[in-house]
Amino acid sequence: MDFALENGAYRIKNIIDGALWDSEMRSPLARSGVNVQQGDYLLAVNGRKLDPAQDPWEAFQGLAGQAV
Repeated sequence: MDFALENGAYRIKNIIDGALWDSEMRSPLARSGVNVQQGDYLLAVNGRKLDPAQDPWEAFQGLAGQAV
C-alpha cells in the first residue's frame, strides 16, 4: 500500500494485490468483507488518530500477526 499526504490526512494511493495463486501472499485489504479502496483516507489505526507529521507506517509497528 502506498500513501499520499493530501488535505492534512493520508490517502491510500495504491493497494498492492499480491499473488492471487498464493493465499499467504495476498493483500489483507483484498479479503472478503474488507471495504477499503484506493482513494480512501486512512485516519486512524486501532482507534488511534494518525498524525500527518509522522510516517503512516509508524502506526502499524508492533502489530504484526494481530487484527488491525
